[in-house]
Amino acid sequence: LSTWFDDHSWDDDGEADLLERYIAALYWAFQTVTTVGYGDLSATTKAERLTAIFGMLIGGFMFSYVISNMFTVFNPESHERMQIEKMEMVNAYLRAHRLPKDLSRSIVQFFRQQNLELAGDRQVLFGIPRDLRIQVVNHIYSGVIQSVPLFKDAGT
Repeated sequence: LSTWFDDHSWDDDGEADLLERYIAALYWAFQTVTTVGYGDLSATTKAERLTAIFGMLIGGFMFSYVISNMFTVFNPESHERMQIEKMEMVNAYLRAHRLPKDLSRSIVQFFRQQNLELAGDRQVLFGIPRDLRIQVVNHIYSGVIQSVPLFKDAGT
């Protein structure tokens, strides 16, 4: 029984160029790792082996790229879907608190420009700049603030 190492044209005494042995070993390893298999036809010269190794590398990278893109397309947590859900949450927040249209537009515009992760009302509020946050809080709590005698005559 002969092995792949025996079949690769070494000298009769088993001596071969170290580079040639290294390339043969790499060729065998890439065939095994990429599951290309050993088949009936196999590379026997240095040039054939190097070309086959290069082809297996390119094929492996292309396969991983395609699988990665397929995962991204079918992933329910994809970036686009998360952005849509985020904007739906912001719009629900704005509707629930009946903010003025100008203020609502400013907040929506801000979130369209930013890439923030949100998880609720508090994060919506703390995810916007300070001046917009003050306007939102003043609008939401103006009735409560005006009902306190100390703040009754205070400006917004």
